[in-house]
Amino acid sequence: MELFVDTLLREWKTFNLVSALLCTTILTIFQIQDAADDPLTRSVALVSLIFAIMSLSYGCVYIVHFGTMRSMDRASRWAEEAQRIKPQYGGTSGCSLLHPPSGLPGR
Repeated sequence: MELFVDTLLREWKTFNLVSALLCTTILTIFQIQDAADDPLTRSVALVSLIFAIMSLSYGCVYIVHFGTMRSMDRASRWAEEAQRIKPQYGGTSGCSLLHPPSGLPGR
């Protein structure tokens, strides 16, 4: 389990690095006068910036949340809770990683 958590943390740190680089690149696009004057380019850059910031924030939350699950006890409690809760919206098992259970004991 520790190896799995370490792998997830490494992936999310990589995604955060990519998102941070995207944020700086998109902000640079706004400084180019021709790109800032074009409504299509400006709109796409703004939406991309919003998604990159959301990715950064979710990545930070996941890194903090799953960083505490290195101990087998917490990880097994989380896994049991995730198995017990059946998604009502037709989600898959991957959706449980997107929406970690918030009602875990000990939090």
